[in-house]
Amino acid sequence: MTVKYLTKKWTLLVILELYKGDGYTRRFSELKDAISDITPKILSERLKELEEEGIITKNVDATSFPVKCEYTLTESGVDLVNII
Repeated sequence: MTVKYLTKKWTLLVILELYKGDGYTRRFSELKDAISDITPKILSERLKELEEEGIITKNVDATSFPVKCEYTLTESGVDLVNII
């Protein structure tokens, strides 16, 4: 993971909140509630960047309404937290 993503505001908080989740997994709304000052737009951007970097994976459950999106730390993401 490049330093340019780690130094962006909120990125480390998002990673750490995912680390706290059951099975390193959290829903978007849980992340938003846990990081109260982050806007939904910024949270969405950070999650997309982390997914592109392979730090998290996104799982979409469209079998129910509303559609549930869960984000999970990958092995690389967990290793990153352990380094930090």
